Amino acid sequence: MCPLVTQSSMYPQLSLLDFGRGAAQQEENLRQFFYKSGAYQQAISGDIYLILGAKGAGKSAIFQRLKEEFTKIPTFEAPSAVIIDEPFSLRDLWPVISPVSQSRTNLWKLYFASLAAAKMVDDLPSNDPLAEKCCRFLARWGLMSEIPTKWQELRALKVKVGYGNWISTEFPPKSALGIGEIDAVLMAVSRHFSDRSGKLWLCVDSLDEVTIDGQPDASTEDILGDCMKAVG
Repeated sequence: MCPLVTQSSMYPQLSLLDFGRGAAQQEENLRQFFYKSGAYQQAISGDIYLILGAKGAGKSAIFQRLKEEFTKIPTFEAPSAVIIDEPFSLRDLWPVISPVSQSRTNLWKLYFASLAAAKMVDDLPSNDPLAEKCCRFLARWGLMSEIPTKWQELRALKVKVGYGNWISTEFPPKSALGIGEIDAVLMAVSRHFSDRSGKLWLCVDSLDEVTIDGQPDASTEDILGDCMKAVG
C-alpha cells in the first residue's frame, strides 16, 4: 500500500502560508494582505472619481482600506471631508421618495443629499445655519427624529441639544415635499466646501449589489445608470 503524499507533507512550510479569504468584504486581516498598488495611489490622489473593474479586481479592497485609513489621506483632510458608505439604504429610501417622484435618479439624489446633510448635522455646531437647514431637511423627509429612525441608527446620528425644536416643527411636514429641496441641500453643502476651497468626497462601494424594493424590473445596470445621471 502506497503512502498518501500531499504537498503539505512534502513542503511543510506551505501549511504556514495564509492567502486570506479571497474577498475583501470577508477578510478580517486585510491590512496584512493589502498591497498599495498604483490603482490604490490613483484612488486617493483626488483625480479619480470612478473605479471600475471586474469582480475580484480589488475595488472593495481599496474601499476597505480607504475606510480604515481616511484620516491619514491628504485628499480628505480639512477643509475637505469624506463620507464612506454602502448604498443598501436605497431600499429604505425608495418608499420615502416614491410618493414624490418615481425617478431613480432622484432617489440617488436623496441618498447623496441625506448623507451630506447628516455629515453637516454631525460636524457643525448646532447653531450653524447650514446645520439647521440640514437638520430640518432630514426631519421633513422622516429620516431624523428624537426617537432615532432606522436610517439614523445606521449612521449613529445623534440629536444634539437644540435640534429637538427643529425636528418637532418639521415632522410631519406642513408643506408638500419636493425635489427642489433635495437639490437645495446638495448645492448648500457643495457651496459650504467650495467657499473653503475644499470638497466633500462620497466614497461608495457594493454598487453591483444595490436593489430597490418594489421595482423587480430595475436591473443593476439601470440603477447604476441612474446613479451616474444623479452625479453628472
